[in-house]
Amino acid sequence: MTCFELIFKLILCHLLGDYVLQTEFLAKTKGDNFYHLLAHCFLYAVPFYICFGFVWQLIPLISLHIIIDLLKAKKIYVFIYPKGKQKQVYVMPYWLDQLLHYLTCLLYLI
Repeated sequence: MTCFELIFKLILCHLLGDYVLQTEFLAKTKGDNFYHLLAHCFLYAVPFYICFGFVWQLIPLISLHIIIDLLKAKKIYVFIYPKGKQKQVYVMPYWLDQLLHYLTCLLYLI
């Protein structure tokens, strides 16, 4: 398998697991219910398992997915003060959430 094919499969697995296999119910409740978050993370891992089998990379992938989604679900904010003005900034915006998930997928390249 070439590097391009591997990266394509990783992106496809991520998209299937994080979007296609996630129900609307899980998307809405995973931030408030830890069991729903675990169910989402289990479903997220299914395409990776089907595509690559049970390899060691699956364990940190699931673990890091739980941590990233927990941080996103907690809606942690920080306050920054540019030029004396108070501004509330969300620590885990959507783009950062996805970037961290894609970086986590790179574990399969190791």
